[in-house]
Amino acid sequence: TANFTTQFYLTMGYGTGGSGVSPGSEWCNSGASVSIGATPASGYGFSSWTGSGSGSYLGSSASPSITMNGPITELANFTANPISVTVQPSISGRSFTVDGTPYTTSQTFSWVSGNSHTIATTSPQSGGTGIQYVWSSWSDGGAISHTVTPTVGTTYTANFTTQFYLTMGYGTGG
Repeated sequence: TANFTTQFYLTMGYGTGGSGVSPGSEWCNSGASVSIGATPASGYGFSSWTGSGSGSYLGSSASPSITMNGPITELANFTANPISVTVQPSISGRSFTVDGTPYTTSQTFSWVSGNSHTIATTSPQSGGTGIQYVWSSWSDGGAISHTVTPTVGTTYTANFTTQFYLTMGYGTGG
């Protein structure tokens, strides 16, 4: 008598933001319980498994077990970790916008790495009688209104120069 064991193929994969899965794709005995795991790349976190096939896993547990009741495909999904981004004026009280929302003080945001946002300011800005503030640059070298796509925590500063109004006059005979 020749005895055979039925095996099913486990196909393992990972999406953007992943650096590996365990085990790798392999043949597994029918009915075997297999623990699976995923490793995120730097700046990412595990989010979920997408599985197909009898005994597969679909959910957010980072290291579930699956039962090999047939061929199974498992895909590990990841999301980018939020990064801290500060947008501020070089002179307190000067206005700027982030994604169209106006601010006048330093603002810290929790953004997804690699997502685009628009930062802008206006120039000149009044500082009261005889004073104005003129935009000179953004710390990243961007235009007065531009899109930023940070991948690490950073600070964007709108730099302003203070200008004073010079009043000139002349007296009798001038």
